[in-house]
Amino acid sequence: MNEFEKSIRGQLRSAERDLDPDTVAALSTMRKDILAHAGKRHLPRFFVPAFSMAMASVVAMILVFSPATDNTDQVSPSSPKLSENIEIYEDMDFYYWLAQAGDDLKG
Repeated sequence: MNEFEKSIRGQLRSAERDLDPDTVAALSTMRKDILAHAGKRHLPRFFVPAFSMAMASVVAMILVFSPATDNTDQVSPSSPKLSENIEIYEDMDFYYWLAQAGDDLKG
C-alpha cells in the first residue's frame, strides 16, 4: 500500500470514529435489514430474460402455426357497402366518355 492509500485510509478511519450516535444507529439498522434480506432466496439473474424469450417464442409459434381464418363473408358495420356507392357504377359510361374526351373539352 502506498502513502496516498495509507493517508486516505487514515482519514476514513478518523471520520468513522467521529460519527454521531444517531448516524451510527441508522447505519447499524440498515446493515441488519440488508443482512436479514440477504438470506432470502432470489431468482437467478438470467431467469427474467430467459422467461421473456420463452414467452416471445410461444407467441411467435402461435402466430406462425395458427390457421388462417377467412373472414371474407363477414362485413364489418364500418365498411362501405356496394349498395351505398351504386351511383358511381351507374354513371360509368359518363366517366369513360369524360376520360376519352377530357383532352378535347375546353372550360
